[in-house]
Amino acid sequence: MSNPCTTKKSPGKGSKARLPPKRGQVKVRIFRMAVKKVTCLASTVGLGRKGSRVAGEPDSASLAGQE
Repeated sequence: MSNPCTTKKSPGKGSKARLPPKRGQVKVRIFRMAVKKVTCLASTVGLGRKGSRVAGEPDSASLAGQE
């Protein structure tokens, strides 16, 4: 199983000349990389999801405060 926190480097030999990325793609790559780093950092610290809550489902504590 591979570690998602590691980066992969492409081999340098035999690679063809590439076109520049489309408009906005550099920002998207930077943002995705930042999100990936924060996610890896949060999971190593222990702030990751516990799996007990379903997204969009309010917990009982927030329902009691709304009455």
